[in-house]
Amino acid sequence: MKEQTPTNSVRVLGTETEFGIASRDASAMDPVSGSFAVIGHYQNLAAPTAIWDYENENPLVDARGFEVEGERERPNPDYNRQLNKVLANGGRLYVDGAHPEYSTPECS
Repeated sequence: MKEQTPTNSVRVLGTETEFGIASRDASAMDPVSGSFAVIGHYQNLAAPTAIWDYENENPLVDARGFEVEGERERPNPDYNRQLNKVLANGGRLYVDGAHPEYSTPECS
C-alpha cells in the first residue's frame, strides 16, 4: 500500500521572479551587460566573503540537463560576486542567462 502525505504537512516554498530590461535604442542594448549593471547596483552584504554556493547546482548545465557550450569552469569568487548577490533576507538577486532574477528565501 502506498503511503500518502497528509494534506496538513509542512511544505517548503520559494518563488523566482524574472525581470526584463528594455532600452529606447534596442540596437545599442546588450542585455547581459544591462543585467550585470542592475545586479551591480545592489549593495553587497557586510560580509564580503559571502558568495553563492554552487555545490548543489551546476551553472554550466542548462534546464534540459545539457552542458553549455564554451564555458568549462565554474565562476571564480570575484565573478561570482558580480553574478550573484546573497541578500540579507536569505534571498538571491542574480544574473540568469541574459536577465536579472530574484529568488525568495525558502519558507514554510
